[in-house]
Amino acid sequence: MTRFRRRRTAASFSSDTWTVARSWPVVCALSTLFALLVACNTETLKSISTPSPPSASAPTENAAVAAPSSPAASRSEKWKSLTADGLHDPRSPAIKLLQQPAEALAPLPSDEAGNKVDWIAALDQGLINPRTNIRPDTHINVLDLDIFLSLNGALPIVKFPHRQHTMWLDCENCHEQIFKKKAGATPITMTDILEGKYCGQCHGAVAFPLTECNRCHSVLHRDFKKALAESKNKVVVRPK
Repeated sequence: MTRFRRRRTAASFSSDTWTVARSWPVVCALSTLFALLVACNTETLKSISTPSPPSASAPTENAAVAAPSSPAASRSEKWKSLTADGLHDPRSPAIKLLQQPAEALAPLPSDEAGNKVDWIAALDQGLINPRTNIRPDTHINVLDLDIFLSLNGALPIVKFPHRQHTMWLDCENCHEQIFKKKAGATPITMTDILEGKYCGQCHGAVAFPLTECNRCHSVLHRDFKKALAESKNKVVVRPK
Protein backbone atom coordinates (compact mmCIF):
# COMPACT_ATOMS: atom_id res chain seq x y z
CA MET A 1 0.00 0.00 0.00
CA THR A 2 1.39 3.25 -1.08
CA ARG A 3 1.48 6.02 1.51
CA PHE A 4 1.37 9.55 0.36
CA ARG A 5 3.10 12.26 2.37
CA ARG A 6 1.04 15.24 3.12
CA ARG A 7 2.26 18.34 1.44
CA ARG A 8 2.97 21.21 3.78
CA THR A 9 0.96 24.20 2.92
CA ALA A 10 1.91 27.83 3.40
CA ALA A 11 -0.31 27.92 6.43
CA SER A 12 1.61 25.12 8.09
CA PHE A 13 4.96 26.84 7.37
CA SER A 14 3.75 30.04 8.93
CA SER A 15 2.54 28.13 11.98
CA ASP A 16 5.94 26.43 12.45
CA THR A 17 7.77 29.72 12.04
CA TRP A 18 5.59 31.30 14.73
CA THR A 19 6.32 28.38 17.06
CA VAL A 20 10.09 28.79 16.60
CA ALA A 21 9.82 32.53 17.05
CA ARG A 22 7.95 32.06 20.31
CA SER A 23 10.56 29.60 21.63
CA TRP A 24 13.58 31.74 20.63
CA PRO A 25 13.79 33.74 23.92
CA VAL A 26 13.86 30.49 25.84
CA VAL A 27 16.69 29.21 23.67
CA CYS A 28 18.66 32.44 24.18
CA ALA A 29 18.19 32.28 27.95
CA LEU A 30 19.35 28.69 28.10
CA SER A 31 22.39 29.50 25.95
CA THR A 32 23.33 32.41 28.18
CA LEU A 33 22.97 30.30 31.31
CA PHE A 34 25.15 27.58 29.80
CA ALA A 35 27.85 30.14 28.89
CA LEU A 36 27.83 31.51 32.44
CA LEU A 37 28.19 28.04 33.92
CA VAL A 38 31.14 27.30 31.67
CA ALA A 39 32.81 30.60 32.59
CA CYS A 40 32.33 30.01 36.32
CA ASN A 41 33.75 26.52 36.11
CA THR A 42 36.76 27.85 34.18
CA GLU A 43 37.52 30.51 36.82
CA THR A 44 37.09 27.94 39.58
CA LEU A 45 39.58 25.62 37.91
CA LYS A 46 42.05 28.49 37.50
CA SER A 47 41.79 29.45 41.17
CA ILE A 48 42.36 25.85 42.22
CA SER A 49 45.27 25.18 39.89
CA THR A 50 47.00 28.58 40.37
CA PRO A 51 47.94 29.44 44.00
CA SER A 52 47.26 33.04 44.98
CA PRO A 53 50.30 35.18 45.88
CA PRO A 54 50.80 35.89 49.60
CA SER A 55 49.24 39.08 50.88
CA ALA A 56 51.60 41.98 51.49
CA SER A 57 50.14 42.57 54.94
CA ALA A 58 50.21 38.93 56.05
CA PRO A 59 53.56 37.81 57.47
CA THR A 60 55.18 34.86 55.75
CA GLU A 61 56.81 31.97 57.53
CA ASN A 62 60.30 33.46 57.29
CA ALA A 63 59.27 37.09 57.76
CA ALA A 64 60.59 38.84 60.84
CA VAL A 65 57.91 40.08 63.21
CA ALA A 66 58.72 43.33 65.03
CA ALA A 67 58.68 42.98 68.79
CA PRO A 68 56.34 45.33 70.67
CA SER A 69 58.14 48.30 72.10
CA SER A 70 58.37 48.63 75.86
CA PRO A 71 56.80 51.62 77.68
CA ALA A 72 60.27 52.93 78.49
CA ALA A 73 61.26 52.73 74.81
CA SER A 74 58.14 54.60 73.67
CA ARG A 75 58.65 57.26 76.35
CA SER A 76 62.25 57.83 75.24
CA GLU A 77 60.91 59.79 72.28
CA LYS A 78 59.88 62.57 74.68
CA TRP A 79 63.46 63.71 75.18
CA LYS A 80 65.86 64.99 72.56
CA SER A 81 69.35 63.60 72.39
CA LEU A 82 72.21 65.75 73.63
CA THR A 83 73.36 66.32 70.06
CA ALA A 84 69.95 67.70 69.05
CA ASP A 85 68.82 69.65 72.13
CA GLY A 86 70.38 72.93 71.00
CA LEU A 87 72.33 73.25 74.26
CA HIS A 88 75.29 70.94 73.73
CA ASP A 89 77.90 71.13 71.00
CA PRO A 90 77.40 67.99 68.88
CA ARG A 91 80.98 68.29 67.59
CA SER A 92 82.49 68.04 71.06
CA PRO A 93 84.13 64.65 71.74
CA ALA A 94 83.15 65.00 75.41
CA ILE A 95 79.46 64.59 74.55
CA LYS A 96 80.00 60.83 74.31
CA LEU A 97 80.82 60.76 78.02
CA LEU A 98 77.46 62.24 79.02
CA GLN A 99 74.36 60.18 79.73
CA GLN A 100 71.47 60.67 77.33
CA PRO A 101 68.29 62.11 78.92
CA ALA A 102 66.14 59.24 77.66
CA GLU A 103 68.42 56.68 79.26
CA ALA A 104 68.25 58.42 82.63
CA LEU A 105 64.62 59.58 82.70
CA ALA A 106 62.60 56.90 80.88
CA PRO A 107 62.55 54.42 83.83
CA LEU A 108 61.10 57.08 86.18
CA PRO A 109 57.36 57.75 86.68
CA SER A 110 55.83 59.53 83.72
CA ASP A 111 54.41 63.03 83.70
CA GLU A 112 52.99 65.24 80.96
CA ALA A 113 54.44 68.53 82.19
CA GLY A 114 57.91 69.97 82.45
CA ASN A 115 60.61 67.41 81.70
CA LYS A 116 58.03 64.58 81.60
CA VAL A 117 59.00 63.08 84.98
CA ASP A 118 56.85 62.96 88.11
CA TRP A 119 59.64 63.69 90.56
CA ILE A 120 57.45 63.51 93.66
CA ALA A 121 56.27 60.02 92.68
CA ALA A 122 59.88 59.02 92.01
CA LEU A 123 60.80 60.34 95.44
CA ASP A 124 57.94 58.55 97.23
CA GLN A 125 58.71 55.28 95.44
CA GLY A 126 62.36 55.44 96.44
CA LEU A 127 63.56 55.54 92.84
CA ILE A 128 65.68 58.61 93.53
CA ASN A 129 67.55 59.71 96.64
CA PRO A 130 68.51 63.39 96.46
CA ARG A 131 71.90 64.20 97.90
CA THR A 132 71.26 66.43 100.88
CA ASN A 133 74.76 67.80 101.33
CA ILE A 134 78.34 67.79 100.15
CA ARG A 135 79.76 67.91 103.65
CA PRO A 136 79.31 65.05 106.12
CA ASP A 137 78.66 67.41 109.02
CA THR A 138 75.68 69.06 107.27
CA HIS A 139 72.27 67.90 108.45
CA ILE A 140 69.04 68.53 106.56
CA ASN A 141 65.79 68.66 108.50
CA VAL A 142 62.87 67.01 106.69
CA LEU A 143 59.67 68.69 107.88
CA ASP A 144 56.42 66.75 107.52
CA LEU A 145 53.95 69.62 107.69
CA ASP A 146 51.07 70.48 105.35
CA ILE A 147 49.87 74.06 104.88
CA PHE A 148 46.30 74.58 103.63
CA LEU A 149 45.72 77.89 101.85
CA SER A 150 43.13 79.68 99.71
CA LEU A 151 40.13 78.29 101.56
CA ASN A 152 37.49 80.59 100.05
CA GLY A 153 38.66 80.73 96.43
CA ALA A 154 36.72 79.44 93.44
CA LEU A 155 39.48 76.91 92.74
CA PRO A 156 40.14 73.92 95.00
CA ILE A 157 42.09 74.50 98.22
CA VAL A 158 45.88 74.69 98.07
CA LYS A 159 47.82 72.04 99.96
CA PHE A 160 51.50 72.86 100.36
CA PRO A 161 53.51 69.79 101.50
CA HIS A 162 56.69 70.70 103.36
CA ARG A 163 57.96 67.11 103.29
CA GLN A 164 58.52 66.89 99.53
CA HIS A 165 60.13 70.32 99.47
CA THR A 166 62.46 69.80 102.44
CA MET A 167 63.71 66.51 100.99
CA TRP A 168 65.22 68.64 98.22
CA LEU A 169 65.83 71.98 99.89
CA ASP A 170 67.00 73.35 103.19
CA CYS A 171 64.66 75.65 105.09
CA GLU A 172 66.93 78.62 104.43
CA ASN A 173 66.22 78.41 100.71
CA CYS A 174 62.74 79.83 101.35
CA HIS A 175 62.72 81.34 104.85
CA GLU A 176 62.87 84.22 105.62
CA GLN A 177 63.71 85.96 102.35
CA ILE A 178 60.87 84.52 100.25
CA PHE A 179 58.34 83.40 102.84
CA LYS A 180 57.90 84.41 106.46
CA LYS A 181 57.89 81.47 108.83
CA LYS A 182 54.76 82.68 110.53
CA ALA A 183 51.70 81.19 108.84
CA GLY A 184 49.69 83.78 106.96
CA ALA A 185 52.35 86.50 107.29
CA THR A 186 53.17 86.44 103.55
CA PRO A 187 50.41 87.83 101.29
CA ILE A 188 50.74 85.40 98.36
CA THR A 189 48.78 86.18 95.20
CA MET A 190 48.65 84.46 91.83
CA THR A 191 49.70 87.69 90.16
CA ASP A 192 52.93 87.70 92.16
CA ILE A 193 53.53 84.01 91.44
CA LEU A 194 53.06 84.53 87.70
CA GLU A 195 55.57 87.38 87.88
CA GLY A 196 58.17 84.99 89.30
CA LYS A 197 57.76 85.79 92.98
CA TYR A 198 57.17 83.39 95.88
CA CYS A 199 56.33 79.94 94.40
CA GLY A 200 57.12 81.30 90.94
CA GLN A 201 60.82 81.50 91.75
CA CYS A 202 61.05 77.72 91.26
CA HIS A 203 57.84 76.59 89.57
CA GLY A 204 58.06 77.30 85.89
CA ALA A 205 61.86 77.38 86.10
CA VAL A 206 63.18 74.23 87.80
CA ALA A 207 59.90 72.69 89.02
CA PHE A 208 56.63 71.84 87.28
CA PRO A 209 55.10 74.80 85.40
CA LEU A 210 52.33 77.05 86.65
CA THR A 211 49.95 75.67 84.03
CA GLU A 212 49.53 72.58 86.24
CA CYS A 213 46.96 74.24 88.51
CA ASN A 214 45.71 70.99 90.05
CA ARG A 215 49.15 70.23 91.50
CA CYS A 216 48.74 73.00 94.08
CA HIS A 217 44.96 73.44 94.10
CA SER A 218 44.57 69.75 94.88
CA VAL A 219 41.88 69.58 97.59
CA LEU A 220 38.23 69.94 96.63
CA HIS A 221 36.15 71.97 99.05
CA ARG A 222 33.88 69.01 99.76
CA ASP A 223 36.94 66.88 100.64
CA PHE A 224 38.58 69.45 102.91
CA LYS A 225 37.65 67.75 106.19
CA LYS A 226 38.87 64.41 104.88
CA ALA A 227 42.18 65.94 103.80
CA LEU A 228 42.63 67.47 107.24
CA ALA A 229 41.99 64.12 108.90
CA GLU A 230 44.52 62.35 106.67
CA SER A 231 47.24 64.94 107.27
CA LYS A 232 49.37 64.13 110.33
CA ASN A 233 50.72 67.64 110.86
CA LYS A 234 48.92 70.60 109.37
CA VAL A 235 48.43 74.32 109.57
CA VAL A 236 45.34 75.98 108.15
CA VAL A 237 45.75 79.58 107.02
CA ARG A 238 42.37 81.20 107.51
CA PRO A 239 41.46 84.16 105.30
CA LYS A 240 41.55 87.49 107.11
